[in-house]
Amino acid sequence: MYDPCDNFYKYVCSGWKAAPSSKVTSVFGQHQTNLTASVVQALKDTKVPAENQSPLQKAAGLFQSCLSILDADDSDTDARKSILEFLRARKAPFVIYSDVDPAALMLDFTLNYGLSVLFDLTVDEAHTISGSRYLKLHMRSSLCQRQKASTEQVMEHLTWLGIENEQEKHNMTTIITTVNEFLIKLCQKVVEDKGQPEMPIFLLRTFEKVVMHASGDLWNSYMRGLTEGALPGGHYVAFPGNYVNRFLRTVFDKLERDHLRLWMSWDVSIQLRQMVVHSAPGSFKINGLQKQWEQRCLKHTFEVLQYAAYSVYLHTAVTNKTVSDARVMVEKITHSIGRRIEESSWLEDTTKKVALRKFTKMERIVGYPEPAESAQSLQEYYANLKDVGPSFIENWLQASHVSARKVLDRLAENPPVIKVNTDMSLVNALYQPMLNTMLVPAALLTPPFFGTIPAIDFGSVGHLAAHEMMHAFDVNSRKRDDNLISRDWWTARSAEEYNKRVLCLRNSAKGGGAAHDLSEPDDDKDSEMMSDVLGLPGLLDAYAAETSLPESLLHLGGLERYTSDQLFFVAFCYKWCSNKRPGRRYPDFSVRCNMPLKNTPEFASAFSCSEDSPMNPREKCSFW
Repeated sequence: MYDPCDNFYKYVCSGWKAAPSSKVTSVFGQHQTNLTASVVQALKDTKVPAENQSPLQKAAGLFQSCLSILDADDSDTDARKSILEFLRARKAPFVIYSDVDPAALMLDFTLNYGLSVLFDLTVDEAHTISGSRYLKLHMRSSLCQRQKASTEQVMEHLTWLGIENEQEKHNMTTIITTVNEFLIKLCQKVVEDKGQPEMPIFLLRTFEKVVMHASGDLWNSYMRGLTEGALPGGHYVAFPGNYVNRFLRTVFDKLERDHLRLWMSWDVSIQLRQMVVHSAPGSFKINGLQKQWEQRCLKHTFEVLQYAAYSVYLHTAVTNKTVSDARVMVEKITHSIGRRIEESSWLEDTTKKVALRKFTKMERIVGYPEPAESAQSLQEYYANLKDVGPSFIENWLQASHVSARKVLDRLAENPPVIKVNTDMSLVNALYQPMLNTMLVPAALLTPPFFGTIPAIDFGSVGHLAAHEMMHAFDVNSRKRDDNLISRDWWTARSAEEYNKRVLCLRNSAKGGGAAHDLSEPDDDKDSEMMSDVLGLPGLLDAYAAETSLPESLLHLGGLERYTSDQLFFVAFCYKWCSNKRPGRRYPDFSVRCNMPLKNTPEFASAFSCSEDSPMNPREKCSFW
């Protein structure tokens, strides 16, 4: 048994690290795994009526229709039928000659169904131009990295699709393999020629004019018609550098329209077939790999119905009361940290006023994304989603269409609202410096992080919230004022004192034995470590107010040997238990546990650490 006053990280984490279930993972990784397993089980257990389905039932129905592929002897037949019907409906049947413009197909598949053909498409969430969002085009990475399709592979797929005429099949195979090889080589060449980091984004009102050097507006007309006016033509299209439009220009200049259109039909049909392909009915069960198929089905469901899919489980695990309790806790922590900043003895008045305004203006989001806040909000968000049926491909395409349209609807927001809380699977808190916004997501509000006793709640989620809030004053973000304008708002003395405190923490993390590193504060070297420490005194103030609760609410069953204060510090450290290496800019997990606590007198008091023990050095760093 390790001595908590010698190395608290080993005291808390050594047993966890040795457990078989923790190999090559972390507490956060385990939580993600448990969340995923709970969502999968909830989706499997949900009963789905044939009609009048709720959004949760529609998500469960999509997931279950995917699972059913394993047991269906005729799953290939159903998938083939659904794919061919979809392509015919989108004017992309498998014929060599057609009057359909491949540009229209390219835009239809991408804009209406999220199916990348020649490029990947996103709506930029973090920036606007002239008060509007824009479509952002990227090279399709899967195309650049694709292996050439052999004649046999293309022929097999065309046969699977039911094309029986051998001469027609041979002609199609020649066209598809030739176009596919051309696109792969071109994609790789364009990316290689890019060389330097991406150029700044430049913005265009007329997509076709830049790509094709055309004077018309045909592509915008397609976009307007295909999206039923969701893209009226006055939107922006953005390219990261100029290599995406060079790629598209070469494609449309060099390839015959019918050949390119046929390749698009083949490519989309391959994408859809890959969603349902497995070696043989039941093979996943026979090989004990059904969980892998469940993960695939969850991935497909999450792509298009994430809010409904995760709510099937989270709405029972993270109730309105849970979210309300977490928000109250964060408010208390915010108040206490604000008081610490206000009482700082070294921040000069002009700097302190800006710091307090910035901290006060910070948006603090705790809980669900807006569409998933309630059954009613889900119903409104998915109002256009029809009841699901037995066909997975049909269900997915319908949901993908609704999801793609939701993305485009963001372009019409006036003024645009940048959303931070959009990922229901997120199991960590975050801070968005360009928005001065902190997020604690709903998926984090379950044990072992939240929902037991105040010591655990404050030591785990409470500290994560404090950590993210303190990123407002890390090495980079401190350069932005309360209006998020980059300027030097620190007085010379305040900046000097700030730097001294950062260097104290840096050298404390080294253990005191190495030569002091007196280089300037550095974002990569210092910001994460700082944020672990800066909010801790205020966090402890807020937690201390909770110890006035009845004694029964301060102890955790099975851990009665620990006081409430000791459990706070155990929870503080437990979340950093990991058998993985941290990311490049993050300190070692042992440092993230030990360094803040050895500079915290309350820790030494809670565990009765003698003076000058490793976790209770005589000289300590402080910040505010």
